[in-house]
Amino acid sequence: MKQFVSLGAALLLGSAVMAFPWSTPPCEESGTWCRNSNSGQSAFNGWQQLPTSGFGSPYHKHIAVPVEHILARPHILAGVLGLSREIEEVVELILEASSREAAADQLKSDYGLSEIQALGILDMPLEQLTVDGLEALELEYRSYVN
Repeated sequence: MKQFVSLGAALLLGSAVMAFPWSTPPCEESGTWCRNSNSGQSAFNGWQQLPTSGFGSPYHKHIAVPVEHILARPHILAGVLGLSREIEEVVELILEASSREAAADQLKSDYGLSEIQALGILDMPLEQLTVDGLEALELEYRSYVN
């Protein structure tokens, strides 16, 4: 009973998270339980405490995104979708620019984009310029706006 109380207190206080053997698949090499089954690290040897943050944490797949990035996404999408009809000219402008900063400055001056929108366009993969990619971006933008 004492172990269960301390486990509950540890989970409530957030100081440590206990690893359960059924929470991860066995390692291929040794057949033992691992935190990272891809590389075989940290074979499960009974109950062990895992860090609550960083790699090896049960929460490492939940990526923390700053609020500024979340709020900037619809603004970036508005800039991308606004230029979708003039995409050939935008690509030509980027190809002719001498550097990333020059391309961003040219996008801002020619099309009235903000710094965040210009950098978002420069970071955008070319596969998103397809019809399906632009439709997906428009759906994402509508989900933010509505």
